[in-house]
Amino acid sequence: MHLIYGECGCNASTAARLYRERYPNAERHPDYRVFVNVHQSYSDGRLPHVRKTGGIPQADYEDMILDEVENDTGTSVRAIKMNTGVPKFIAQRILKRHQTRRSAIFIKNTLDGRNNMQERWLLQPP
Repeated sequence: MHLIYGECGCNASTAARLYRERYPNAERHPDYRVFVNVHQSYSDGRLPHVRKTGGIPQADYEDMILDEVENDTGTSVRAIKMNTGVPKFIAQRILKRHQTRRSAIFIKNTLDGRNNMQERWLLQPP
């Protein structure tokens, strides 16, 4: 991609057009801004789409957040942030990925298992 950008004389629109011509079967074709961003990343001395992550690995975030929700079904994302230090947007993303809703967790914790058919129906993902 960056080579095509250089081949086109650092003209992002021309590079996007040439990319579409060379790779017509690609699922998606990058916009001209992608070429500008990739070039800027290389100019800054970093690889595009590679972020330096520090602190706790993402997998540990998931375990911490799911444990928090399991321990306290009425917890909020703000409370999760205060208890674990995980940013709210990451907590929201993880909860959404696991389709965890407070009501489903509450129902799961309050049903005693006597009516399995009703319990399975209530716990089905939407």
